[in-house]
Amino acid sequence: MIQDHIKVSFNHDPEDIVLTADWHLWLKDRENINNGNILKRDNFDKIINMYSNLHTYKFLIHMGDLTDDEMDDPEQLISVMKKILCKKILIRGNNDAFDLQVYKDCGFEEVYDNGFIFNNMLFTHMPEEHDTELNVHGHYHGCKMYWNCPFDHHVDIWNIDRTPIKYNHLQKLYDEYRGSGIMDISGLHLTGKEFKEMRGHYNGKKKEEF
Repeated sequence: MIQDHIKVSFNHDPEDIVLTADWHLWLKDRENINNGNILKRDNFDKIINMYSNLHTYKFLIHMGDLTDDEMDDPEQLISVMKKILCKKILIRGNNDAFDLQVYKDCGFEEVYDNGFIFNNMLFTHMPEEHDTELNVHGHYHGCKMYWNCPFDHHVDIWNIDRTPIKYNHLQKLYDEYRGSGIMDISGLHLTGKEFKEMRGHYNGKKKEEF
């Protein structure tokens, strides 16, 4: 089912717009999942340094999941995000559980709960059915199996280094993405166990790389 989204415009040169997603700066201890520990990710400093060095005229669209939702210290997040001085907006991910004011205090000029349409492209955290030219999203962490909607005209901007993606490169990224072995299982009725086994086999690894 296609959802309604607001249409937005930005007073920025497309050449200056960059995108990113799924930083998970603080995340669950996945080696000892039951201990409740929240850890900084291994490349925490590299990510923050990379984005702190963006020119201030750049415009950053963050597609969500700054941290795991178990991270419960908003002041730490605010302190880190204030180091990123370029203009930035946030599309909330499923793990972005703090109150709106926390993200405002992080320096995000706008915070969108459900994404938006810009230049006839839909920008969301999770992929969705849509009737625009392209759904730009995160959330999948490089998994190329579309289970909640057909994959056509979607592109996941996640990358393992969290390198900024240039807005002007989205079409090229989509063309590469389509040729990289995407699999559509949205029409299959799999049990939870079947889904996990298929996804694990297809990714060639036991767990998703965060």
